[in-house]
Amino acid sequence: MPVTPLPETTGASVYATVADVESFIEGWTTTDSAALDRLLDRASRDVDNLLGDYGDRQPATDLKLDPTTLTTHQAYALRRATCAQAEYRYEMGEEFFTRDQYGYVSGPDFQRRGSLARIGPKVLSELADSGFKMATGIAA
Repeated sequence: MPVTPLPETTGASVYATVADVESFIEGWTTTDSAALDRLLDRASRDVDNLLGDYGDRQPATDLKLDPTTLTTHQAYALRRATCAQAEYRYEMGEEFFTRDQYGYVSGPDFQRRGSLARIGPKVLSELADSGFKMATGIAA
């Protein structure tokens, strides 16, 4: 069953709206709605990259999915996953996503191993049981 189209935010549809974020993140407030629009665009693209191949991208958004063609359950999961990624991006800070994270770093008083996830831990749980194909070889 198709769902109602998501409102446009930055001139192109994204997978979640400002209202979705405000209801998902407890206590969320912002004085810069344009910054939140940009954050939602980046979070939508992060989630989109996590998804498997769905054929041609949507011409208006360059995203893999058109939320209006999804089941109610899938559209809900996609919105919540996008909100979870927006929250993660906000908490981690945009600088986190623009530089390499450590694979292994060592010093006299510290050690680091592995790498930090680019996809927030809540995202996968929000997408669980939604029936979406996931991309292979994606390091969450």
